[in-house]
Amino acid sequence: MEIENQKQHWESIYITKEENGFSWFQEYPKTSIQFFSLFHLSTTANIIDISGGDSVFLMV
Repeated sequence: MEIENQKQHWESIYITKEENGFSWFQEYPKTSIQFFSLFHLSTTANIIDISGGDSVFLMV
């Protein structure tokens, strides 16, 4: 698929779907939160949340 077609494809999907309609959506970011316990991180630790869209990680 050409780059312009890919761009149009994903823009169409993001416009037509609700946030929770994506397979990667997590209402509660369980795996990310588990890292806090696993690595004994403080909730004030400097964390970079790299994702492909909106994130609820900071709201937890």
